[in-house]
Amino acid sequence: MDADKLIIAFGGLELALHTPDIAGIFEPRRIPRLPYGSGLATGVISMRGEPIVVIDLRRAFNLPPLGRDEAVCRRVVVVKTRGRHIGLDIGTASLGFIWAEEALNGNMAQEKLGFTNSILELNGRRVRVIDCAALFDETARALSTELISAQ
Repeated sequence: MDADKLIIAFGGLELALHTPDIAGIFEPRRIPRLPYGSGLATGVISMRGEPIVVIDLRRAFNLPPLGRDEAVCRRVVVVKTRGRHIGLDIGTASLGFIWAEEALNGNMAQEKLGFTNSILELNGRRVRVIDCAALFDETARALSTELISAQ
């Protein structure tokens, strides 16, 4: 709870990222598709010349896919975990912040559920904190399996 958090809101679901983990937020014109991309990985972007695998955050949390009109305007939040980068395609989700001082008034509980590792309860809100390492590990596992089976 000692860091500010970026809030990504998909309707009634609020997800949080610790701001020190965020390497950037991009609005790519397009996200080139991966040739064998399935599972969470959907494409790749470039950040300062480095390729970044992009995953569909909606798919990771079993939310409906973007509509055709929504897919035109997309944002990707690039996070760094264990020295590795991954892009989170958040589509048209709303963004906000919970400042560290504000979070002190809430209750943080460790709760591993899917791709989250804790929940912040604050003023009647339940904000799930994203486990970026788990997302990265699942994406790496799926991509390596797909590459092996394609050979």
